[in-house]
Amino acid sequence: MVQPDNMSLIKKKFRVPQEYEGCHTTIIGGYVIEGHVPATIVNKLLKERPPIRGISLPGMPDGSPGMTGQKTEPFVIYEFGDRGSKVYARD
Repeated sequence: MVQPDNMSLIKKKFRVPQEYEGCHTTIIGGYVIEGHVPATIVNKLLKERPPIRGISLPGMPDGSPGMTGQKTEPFVIYEFGDRGSKVYARD
């Protein structure tokens, strides 16, 4: 694992749309994972291998992986890429 000092450069390099930037950025299997995306959704992405750049769970919702609190509603995970963005999954 590499933890660069300037994450904004990483987000820019991988062309993460500003509205989908999270507090964490992971590159896995050629995809960008932004924020606290549940592992089940990351596994879905890696299994399906859609032609997108990455996925994001914007913000730091309560009850998401690594966050305290209770989940109060389904998480909305967005996909983004050269063709724009849309909802990828709800968890």
